[in-house]
Amino acid sequence: MKQIFLLLTFLAIGSGLLAGQLNITIDSNRFLDEKGNTIFEINYQIPYKDLKFARTEQGFVARLKVDFALSKGEKTAYHDDFVNKIIMKDAATAGSSCFFSDKIILTLAGSGYLLTVIFSDEEADKSIDYNHELNILPKNTLLSEIEFLFDVVDDSTKLHEKFHRDGKLFFLNSSHIYTLPENDRLWLYYVYYPPPDSTGLFFETIKIKRKEQTILESVAEIQISYSAIPITKHLDISHLEEGYYELVISSGFDSLLQKEIAHDYFSIRKEKVFSQRLFIDLEDEFMLLKYFLTSKQTSTWKTLTEQGKINFLNRFWSVNDPDPTTGKNEFLLAVKERVDYCNNKFSYFKEGWKTARGRIYIKHDEPDEIIKLQTGITAKYAQKDYQIWKYRTDTELTYIFIDLHTSGNYRLIYVEDDDTESSDPKWRIYLGEDFDPGLLE
Repeated sequence: MKQIFLLLTFLAIGSGLLAGQLNITIDSNRFLDEKGNTIFEINYQIPYKDLKFARTEQGFVARLKVDFALSKGEKTAYHDDFVNKIIMKDAATAGSSCFFSDKIILTLAGSGYLLTVIFSDEEADKSIDYNHELNILPKNTLLSEIEFLFDVVDDSTKLHEKFHRDGKLFFLNSSHIYTLPENDRLWLYYVYYPPPDSTGLFFETIKIKRKEQTILESVAEIQISYSAIPITKHLDISHLEEGYYELVISSGFDSLLQKEIAHDYFSIRKEKVFSQRLFIDLEDEFMLLKYFLTSKQTSTWKTLTEQGKINFLNRFWSVNDPDPTTGKNEFLLAVKERVDYCNNKFSYFKEGWKTARGRIYIKHDEPDEIIKLQTGITAKYAQKDYQIWKYRTDTELTYIFIDLHTSGNYRLIYVEDDDTESSDPKWRIYLGEDFDPGLLE
């Protein structure tokens, strides 16, 4: 019943039923060591966005305190506490849905212990208590409990040692919730313990069931060894619908009547994508984004599918959100205000945000100074209106725009200190020999 309790508890937290507490997921799994003692692994995870990060010289820092005690009756057998110091380099990561993961590992020879853990966000003054009775596995058990994972990758480094097994890094999923299409495989880890002197083949059947109906079934045969048999495998769940599923593992040996069945549970949900866009048309949105992107970043646009282009646009706005914890994207809102201003002030034969002045205004906001002039009598062409835009607060940028066709649609002819724009070689001819270069200072 352990897994049912955990899933129901944390679905309640996720739905806001336990307001004011940490949104942390906890899962415990039991394994046997070589002496038949039970190893308890208490895995816990919390999204970065549910922690409070403080800005420091090191970056964005959160502190998750873990205070745990092991007791039997009224006597405390063991007590310890520690603080997980979580450091992120930028606000975007600190406000993301990525997880911080850790685990508590205990080894016991007897049952009847109560584990009490208090998880506390020291910056937000939020906490949650976890209480779990620890009962050991029978020494003659065939099968450990099942650990749910997001992924397993080869990793020979010594980083994250708690999550390594046999040269592989295990990405835990303590919530047992898989989001499609990102998590299209269900990874599992468990251990078989052959009885002494057993020989022959070991038989295993894995079933995924929903509402008593078998959705997926996998059968395997494994040669028995004289030591524990660790199993790491994955199942394709990309075709599953949203909902709650039962996992059933049946196992036994051909030379014995002994057989075990393990039950566990997981759920599937599908990612709900909320598009962040200013324009309905994808190409218009990309044209706007090109004002901020390098040529290398834009070169793959034409190779993307429609969904790929949507993901590209969403990623741009998300990455540039200065503070994801606010619930609104301040950068997107600022750009929207600039687009609206340009459409109001610079629209003539085309929308203002698509004009040269619109492009510069959207990239850099309102200039510190605008000088409005007319070309002199020495200019090659008839007298034209032109403007000098200066940015001096954070940068030293200068632009000259000229209304060559007296239509109100100004063209950019001169750029200073902006490598993303270029000057027209004829800019001095347009302005005339009597143009004062001192105006550019």
